[in-house]
Amino acid sequence: RVGLLGISLGSMIGSLIAAYDPRVDATALVLTGGDFAEVLDHARDEVEVKAFLAGLESRGYDADRIRHEAHWYLDAVDPLRHAASLRPP
Repeated sequence: RVGLLGISLGSMIGSLIAAYDPRVDATALVLTGGDFAEVLDHARDEVEVKAFLAGLESRGYDADRIRHEAHWYLDAVDPLRHAASLRPP
């Protein structure tokens, strides 16, 4: 039997693994968030995120374009999109 435990970001990633890897028999997802693009938008004050966004802005990206592209790239792997595929024990 294979179990998966994920906390915070680990649970966001773990939700994708648990949803599609048939080897996972049991899953505990703790403090799981969803909507990666929103998380990125609300984490603007975090040092690494701030530097990343400043780099995009220096290349001409405005807030709307950043938000649009974040959804474009991140929605496909968002836990909210895949939650229905999680199998109950």
